Amino acid sequence: MIEEQADRRVRGPAKDERWRINARSHHVALLASGLLCVSGCSLLVTNPDDVTFVDSDGGADAGSSVVDAGVADAGADATVDDGGLELDGGSDAGVTGDAGMGDAGVGLGPWSAPTPVGAAAHALLDKNPTMTADLRLLVWTSNRSGNPDLWMLTRPSAIGAWGLAEPIDELNTTEYEETNPEIAPDGRTLWFVSNRPGGDDGFNIWQSTRPSTDDDWGPAAIVESLSSPGNDSTMGIHESLLVAAVSAERTGGAGLRDIYLYERSSAAGAWGPPSNLLELNTDGQDAAPAITANLLRIYFDTREAAEVHHDLVVAERSSDVAAFGAPTPISELNSPQGDSGMWVSSDERLMFFSSDRSGNWEIYQSER
Repeated sequence: MIEEQADRRVRGPAKDERWRINARSHHVALLASGLLCVSGCSLLVTNPDDVTFVDSDGGADAGSSVVDAGVADAGADATVDDGGLELDGGSDAGVTGDAGMGDAGVGLGPWSAPTPVGAAAHALLDKNPTMTADLRLLVWTSNRSGNPDLWMLTRPSAIGAWGLAEPIDELNTTEYEETNPEIAPDGRTLWFVSNRPGGDDGFNIWQSTRPSTDDDWGPAAIVESLSSPGNDSTMGIHESLLVAAVSAERTGGAGLRDIYLYERSSAAGAWGPPSNLLELNTDGQDAAPAITANLLRIYFDTREAAEVHHDLVVAERSSDVAAFGAPTPISELNSPQGDSGMWVSSDERLMFFSSDRSGNWEIYQSER
C-alpha cells in the first residue's frame, strides 16, 4: 500500500540509478520521504539507503529487499509496479494510473486470523473503527464513559505501539450519542452520527474539520445533504472524498436499513441525490459500507431479517457504473457472533472491524 497525497512528489535526480523495493507480505518499508510500502508492494526509489524494512512487531525484516533496477528516465519520480501509485514524467497532476488499486482484491488470498486491538479494549462496548491513511490515528465508538462517544488512539508511526485511549472531548456530549465515525484519509475531516439537537429528531450525519492533525476538532455541523428524516446509521467515504455510501432507515428501501450511494463534484461541494444500492440491500440491516479506491468493491456488514447476527461481506462489479454482484461472506473473519463496522485500507490488505465474539464488542485487526 502507498498512501500519498496528490500534491506530494518524490523527486530524484534528472537521471539516476533506480532501486526496487520488494516488501514481503505483512511487512512494511519505511522511506525517508514518508512513503509507506506495505504487504508485498513493489516501489522504485532513487536511494536504497532511504529505505528501512520492519516487520509487524517493529523489528528488522530480512525477508524483504532492495534490488538494483537499472537507470531511470530524466524527470521520473516514483513508480509502484502493481498500479498502486504512479508518479512520473514531471507532471504536476499528482496521482495517476489505476486509482491506487493495482491488484487489490485479485489474488490477495484470505484474511489472517483476527486479533484484538488491545489498546482499544474495554469491558463494555467498542465498535465501528475508522483510520487515517498513514495508519497513525484510530477512531471508534465506545460507551466506557457511560454514553456512546467518540474515542481515539494515536501512535508515532504505522507500525508503532498505540498510546492510551482518549475521548474526543471537543465533539462528545453528555446528553446525546456520538457514534459510527468515518475519518478522511488525511485526518482533517471527521463524520459521525448523532442524535443531538439540530437534526431531524433522530440520528443524523454530522461533520467536523480541523486545520491539521495537531489541532482540535472544530464545531460539528449537520450534513443535510447526507442526512434524512429517518435514522442515519453509518457512512463510508471514498479516498477522493467525492463518493460516499450511507446506511440509513428510509421509506421505500429494501429493508430496515439500506445502503445509499452519493456523489459530488468537489470535496467542498454539496452531495447529490442518493442512489439506493438495491442489488446489495436485504430485507434486514445493511450497514458500515467501505468503498475501495477503484470503486469496484464495497465491503459492508449485513443481517437479513431472519438472522440474529451481522456478518462481514464484500461485493464486486465490473466497472464504476455497473451494478454490484451478489455479496460474498468473508468467511475467514466472520464468527458465530456479531461482526460489523469495518475499515479497509486502500490496498485491501488491512482491516479493522468490530465483533462481540469474546462476549463484549471489541475492535479487531486482520491482514493479508
